[in-house]
Amino acid sequence: GMPLSCRRSMAFQTFSVQVRSLGGEAIAKLQLPGSALVAELQGAVAQTTGVPGSYIKLVVEGGRQLKEAETLVASGVGPDFEATFLVLPVHRLDFVRACRDGRGDAVTWNYMIANGADINALCTLSEKQRPQEPYMKHVLHRVLATGSVVPYMKNVSALHLAAHRGFYKACVFLLEQETFRRVNEVTGTHHDNEGDPEEDGGGW
Repeated sequence: GMPLSCRRSMAFQTFSVQVRSLGGEAIAKLQLPGSALVAELQGAVAQTTGVPGSYIKLVVEGGRQLKEAETLVASGVGPDFEATFLVLPVHRLDFVRACRDGRGDAVTWNYMIANGADINALCTLSEKQRPQEPYMKHVLHRVLATGSVVPYMKNVSALHLAAHRGFYKACVFLLEQETFRRVNEVTGTHHDNEGDPEEDGGGW
């Protein structure tokens, strides 16, 4: 591999990247320090394209995908390189996953909804996904209207998940959506369960 001293010097160098679509169309010409994370490059591409960074993948020559947590230097690209911009598909449970994990913002959530995520989707929250702290068990008992001894909870909505995580801005976002229909529902009372969000594929 590249000598450590060389990698250190390149970390202070400006890297220039030409980002292109899969069809070869020029999307952006960006400059970042070699010490910048690939995630920062994805963020810059997101600002240019309007696609949230969580749905962006960058591929370089040879079909190699750049890893978000690596710096540009560590990723093995040169100071002047091209990257192909790929957009991951939105899965219908991605918004539910976002509330479960406490991730995202209004821009990302609106993108999800506009591209097929269902804010009214229901899922099953397995035992391994439930918080184990006594305080959160108490919150779950009250918010989800279910006992703390059941192995899993059926028909969990995005609002249930956001509430039990204390994800306030997601709760507010949901309550402001005219298309959201799960406000007064409790778990375990319906039969249209959509499955465990951990078991389905998707970009988020």
